[in-house]
Amino acid sequence: MFEIVDPIMQLAPIANALADIKCRHLTSFHALPLSHGGSVQNSMFQRSYRSLFGETFLDLEQTISGEHFDSFFFPKHTIRRGEELAAELFGSEGILFVTTGTTTSNQIALDAFHLKGGHALVDRQCHQSIHFGLDSTACAMDYIQPKEVCETTGRCFWDLDAWVDQILAHEKSHGPYDLIVLNGHSYDGLVYDIPFLIGHLLEQGAASRNFFVDEAWGIGNYFLPELANGTAMRVESIQKLHPDLTVVSTQSAHKSMSCLRQASMIHFRGRHIGANLVNSRFFLHTTSPSYPILASLDLGRAQLKIEGQKLFSNAAALAARFAAEIESEPALSSYFVNLPNDQQAGAQHVRLDPTKVSLNVSRLKVAAQDVKRLLYVRYGIYVNRITENSLLFNFHIGLAGQAVDNLLSALKDIAACTKRSDEFRRGFIISYPPGVPLAVPGESLTPGIHQQIQANQNIGAMVVSV
Repeated sequence: MFEIVDPIMQLAPIANALADIKCRHLTSFHALPLSHGGSVQNSMFQRSYRSLFGETFLDLEQTISGEHFDSFFFPKHTIRRGEELAAELFGSEGILFVTTGTTTSNQIALDAFHLKGGHALVDRQCHQSIHFGLDSTACAMDYIQPKEVCETTGRCFWDLDAWVDQILAHEKSHGPYDLIVLNGHSYDGLVYDIPFLIGHLLEQGAASRNFFVDEAWGIGNYFLPELANGTAMRVESIQKLHPDLTVVSTQSAHKSMSCLRQASMIHFRGRHIGANLVNSRFFLHTTSPSYPILASLDLGRAQLKIEGQKLFSNAAALAARFAAEIESEPALSSYFVNLPNDQQAGAQHVRLDPTKVSLNVSRLKVAAQDVKRLLYVRYGIYVNRITENSLLFNFHIGLAGQAVDNLLSALKDIAACTKRSDEFRRGFIISYPPGVPLAVPGESLTPGIHQQIQANQNIGAMVVSV
């Protein structure tokens, strides 16, 4: 094989091997690869393919396996080494790369526990794929019910003592749970301290030993000093006391790492579970894994090995800076950051992700949905999670200071626009032409109406308040 001399690429064995294959300009008489774009070379769609996917991506879409690259299901060198390096980084005994998303990872993990006819305790806040996966195993399920803590943000968590009591009561009547499923990191940025939870439970005499943790949003926690010790794979000291302990976690790599969509990982610690996971991956994963996704997992892991702590600490610093500006800048007084209440702040087993900020917009007297839409349409800023009066901003490793400046500027603009509209809210706002009121007395001026005003002005109409 050719040897790629780029020292950075050599830090990622899977990516390095694929780069070597790409340099060979191979001709395949196997399944059709998109490599070199032969199937679209003289096609009317050639430009569309190349503009959307680019030359490099097309060249990575190979169908080579076996001794020339590696076997995805029975890796011996390239893929195996990439997974070993990832396990070393995250502190797991082993890891599986998955190229079909974390929904598949969850199915693989659940299948590996052989739960048919068993009994599981499940965090009610887990992703739907976990609920569906358990349901398909004919496994009986009990639920950990959350306590509603903050209606404004949607953040909620379950009570520690109630959780322990529920498990001990079940064990007394029916024996240990076959599996306890935990949501390690909620969509809203609430983080559970997994080693503390497991250690505390076992200290109370619980006999349940199998734990599955959804860490889809939790990769960054492994690189933030204040959260790292609470991650699912930091249970080695507990395993020394309880050798029969098994912990498996799944992560949506593309949510937090420099990876392509559907890049996912399964981590594990515990006897025998590794072989079960490998067998389950064989039956539940596609037999045509995406090589570009594998390469992105490998490169993303290499990046975090060297730069992870710096990247996630910077993301947390950007979030802190944003929150500080909201609280101190007079032009942003129409907003405030939703802070944890006393009950949440005093809980032993939960933390808040410092890279996520919940912003309350209720002082604008405008629905959060309208603010979300206005940010996207007018300012090119996308936010996903909203409640009735708040927006959740996720400060990931792909953001820089300029992005925060742009967001703050947009929020100032929206606040000023809303304030100006309050001054003539009791009158009519009319556009000429056509002379039809955009707002009537007493009507709340939403961002939607502001957009109409702006649109009419942009085409030369005169907008007046009377």
